[in-house]
Amino acid sequence: MVKFLIQAIATVLLLASSTSAHTQLDFDKLATDAKNYLTPSVTATGTPSTEVRPLHPLVAGIEFGGTGNNAYEYRDAVEPGEIVRGVTIRAGKRVGGVGIIHQDLSGNPKTLLNGARAGGGKSQTLDLGPGEYIKTIEAHTGEKDGRKGISFVKFTTNLGNSVSGGTPTDDIGTETAEEGYQIGGFSGKSGDEIDSVAAIWATLKA
Repeated sequence: MVKFLIQAIATVLLLASSTSAHTQLDFDKLATDAKNYLTPSVTATGTPSTEVRPLHPLVAGIEFGGTGNNAYEYRDAVEPGEIVRGVTIRAGKRVGGVGIIHQDLSGNPKTLLNGARAGGGKSQTLDLGPGEYIKTIEAHTGEKDGRKGISFVKFTTNLGNSVSGGTPTDDIGTETAEEGYQIGGFSGKSGDEIDSVAAIWATLKA
């Protein structure tokens, strides 16, 4: 993680700022937040501060679902200055994959799909409009063959638009972005389906 933060800080110095109307991953703020997070805070008397530390600038949120199978995480795949353009879900009765659509530095879209790479299910995508970002994750846990996994997932934006897939259950978990943060990717575990999922929270630049 520290290596990633150092790389991000070094890279951002080489990048011109974007004027896109869409929501950028703000690596300028990431660099500042990283420094503040990693530097111990002290009071005027020199004693450690008890204030709440800021959110880690690129951090996995609450992990919903079960355990086991292969871990996935896309955190190192994004470059400073990329823009979040949408979110996609592949699901049938259960969730097979989740992904974020980014616009890369050349202006081309790329989908970072996490979870199972094969299998059935229908893909559903929510494209983001100007100033729109993914604010909330809702994940439902279900059981199949004695193992817990993600049966249903829903993503909602700051403008109230949403996309969902799978079969709802009564075991529901939700997490919403803190002020100034957005969903920029996912981590968790998967086999033939998504066993668990957590949002990767990233700072945003409007």
